[in-house]
Amino acid sequence: MESFGYFWLLGTVGNATADTPWVFWKLVIGSIPAIFGLPFFIAGASLYSKLLPNSVQGFGQGLRRSVGSLAAIIGPLWVGSTVSFGNYYLMYGVPSGLLVATAVK
Repeated sequence: MESFGYFWLLGTVGNATADTPWVFWKLVIGSIPAIFGLPFFIAGASLYSKLLPNSVQGFGQGLRRSVGSLAAIIGPLWVGSTVSFGNYYLMYGVPSGLLVATAVK
C-alpha cells in the first residue's frame, strides 16, 4: 500500500514545478496510501522480537532503534537538500527503491 503511494508520487510529482496544475491534489492522492501504510511498519517492530533468539533480543532491538534514530536525523537533512535542488525523482525514487529492496527476498 505504501509502495503505491511512493510510485504515484514518483510518476506524477517527480517533475512538477510550482506552476504544474493539480500538483497539490496529486501530492494528496499519493500521500494517503503512504500514511495508511505506516502502521504496518510499526507492527513490524513487535514481530521483529519474535524473529530474534532470546540471547540477542537486547542487541537486536537496540540496533533496530539506533538505525531508526539515525534515519530520523539524516532523513530530513537529505530530503531538504534534494528539495532545494529540485530533484524530486531522487526524493521519491530512493524510498521507492528501498521498499522494493525490502519486499524482495
